[in-house]
Amino acid sequence: MYETINGRIKKIREHFCNDSNKVFANEVGEKPNTVNNWIREGYSVSRGVASKLTEKFPVDLNWLLSGEGEMLRPITINQQKSHIEGRHGGVGQVNGGNVNIHHDEGKDQVINEQKKEVDQMFKVLVDEIHGFQEIGKNHDEYVIRQDDYIKKQDEYIARIIKESYLRNERNMERIDNTIKLISENSTQMNKLLEMFAHQN
Repeated sequence: MYETINGRIKKIREHFCNDSNKVFANEVGEKPNTVNNWIREGYSVSRGVASKLTEKFPVDLNWLLSGEGEMLRPITINQQKSHIEGRHGGVGQVNGGNVNIHHDEGKDQVINEQKKEVDQMFKVLVDEIHGFQEIGKNHDEYVIRQDDYIKKQDEYIARIIKESYLRNERNMERIDNTIKLISENSTQMNKLLEMFAHQN
């Protein structure tokens, strides 16, 4: 992973900036897109950029360029104190050879960035949950409307069938009356024919 200069720059970012691209960009005074290119495999990193990184961080230039040796170069207590104060804006003091940082703004910045990311992820999750709830609500309303439509459709079909049946009944009754009338007329006609035959 650290065989290329791009991978080694990524290791610097991980080691000193908690792998935060924004914090890393602020540290070196570059835009996030620029420093993001540095860690992209295959991107050509100039010696000037490498020198700049070793000025900002206690990193060995030979290791950064070739991968040989140790990443961190030996530094004095005063250099360490100056470097930490320069990066984090903290107030440090040397006691018995130890550097104590009273206020680490760099660490606070990383924590704040991570908190913002978590808050954003939580907001997205809440929005997705609300979206699923809205979909479920819309689905329930659709099912209710569909049930009402089917119910009304069934009532309409039942009414049509009933009306058709009643019309058929009325038609059959008219047909029966017509047949009955024809039969009565036929009987009367036969009687008239018989009377006419006797007179002749």
